[in-house]
Amino acid sequence: MQFARAVLGILPECPGHARERGQERAVGGDEFTALLDLEFPEQAAKIAEKLIERVSICQQIEGLDIALGASIGIATYPDCGNNLDGLMRASDIAMYEAAGAAEATVRAPLPGKIIDLKVKAGDTVSKGQPLLVLEAMKMEHTLAAPADGTIKSVRYAVGEQVNEGAELVEFEAA
Repeated sequence: MQFARAVLGILPECPGHARERGQERAVGGDEFTALLDLEFPEQAAKIAEKLIERVSICQQIEGLDIALGASIGIATYPDCGNNLDGLMRASDIAMYEAAGAAEATVRAPLPGKIIDLKVKAGDTVSKGQPLLVLEAMKMEHTLAAPADGTIKSVRYAVGEQVNEGAELVEFEAA
């Protein structure tokens, strides 16, 4: 929770922050949401870059030097969802795709069932290419390659249940 509070403390420096309207909240020990009132969606990426830059350095927390990193998922209204639940799901998926790009894996953004595989080990993929379809919360979520590369392994088969955060596809970035 201390980390989330520290990150939330950076947001007032960002244009469009909405702290006075109570639009920020810590979700867990390492997750938070921020609803920003921005003129252009592209501003969200610049704010995300600033946040990542600020937290992706060596920090001292409770007397320990810790190297931190961050992954940020951005969802814009109404393109990614027309209500808070839809926006939260879209930002979770975007965050898991960002994290996967950093670690060369695609993880399940939600618990669910694999209903379609579009790749196999050895396939070459392009950034944004669909890899699999996950059914979660009565919706189909197509998960895409976060970078160009080659599929090293597909860890689940069609019909298998997966937990949130499960490594679904591992690939080697080009």
